[in-house]
Amino acid sequence: MAKYVALSTHGSVWLRDRRGAPPDLLASSSAFADVAGASFNGAAGLDGWLARLAGAGMERIWLDVYMTLARTIPHREEPLWYRDMAFADGVNRCASLMVCDNWEWQAALDRPTAGPAVDGRAWTLSFTEHKTLSKPESPPMSTAIDRLEGRLERACAFAREHEYAPWDEVFARALEVGAQDEPTGLRHPDLFPDHGFTSGSRRLAAMAQAAWVFGGPGSWNDLEFADPAAEAEYRWVTRDLFAAVMTAFWASVNSKLSRIRR
Repeated sequence: MAKYVALSTHGSVWLRDRRGAPPDLLASSSAFADVAGASFNGAAGLDGWLARLAGAGMERIWLDVYMTLARTIPHREEPLWYRDMAFADGVNRCASLMVCDNWEWQAALDRPTAGPAVDGRAWTLSFTEHKTLSKPESPPMSTAIDRLEGRLERACAFAREHEYAPWDEVFARALEVGAQDEPTGLRHPDLFPDHGFTSGSRRLAAMAQAAWVFGGPGSWNDLEFADPAAEAEYRWVTRDLFAAVMTAFWASVNSKLSRIRR
């Protein structure tokens, strides 16, 4: 998810400002620290894709979140989207990047493949673009903030009730991050460029990043409860939290860009 966010935000600001060469995210972004190379429809490089978008007159890269849970109130029969995040291509099942070319929307999906690690970089990303009839929408920032704060408070209370430390501290910390003017202690402090987005957008994305607990073994995803009632509540809480986190990324990335820096 971090890769989609970083490419959307850094790419959008560069497309808007058009200053210098496209950002080389493979070299500069922590989100791409494990990536050896990337291509878009066979063309090499993230910077090459950005240059092509600029040449076509495009000014924004949007993030689209199309999982049902992010758009409606979750129900128990919904798929366990958060479990997919343990897999390399899990994000593709509920999100994509979108651009508009001559009023025709195109979605780009990342297909990661792993190879021998070189300097810690083992992944190659292959983005495939396809036409889509939909256009990206996103909820208001205020809605996303209220929703994520409420879901974090609920998850924190659940973890404390069942004595699942340190997860209660993780959720409490995410709430603290959302209140900080300059969020600290993030794995990816550079998901947003140093200008182009409001402080509110940055704080919301930081809170969502701090609340990302949807990994593989050893993560919040890996918990199990012997009591059926506790297990059912855990799934409900987790699905609700995941939807709120995805909605927060969705709203912050697609928020209105701030003024051009002079």
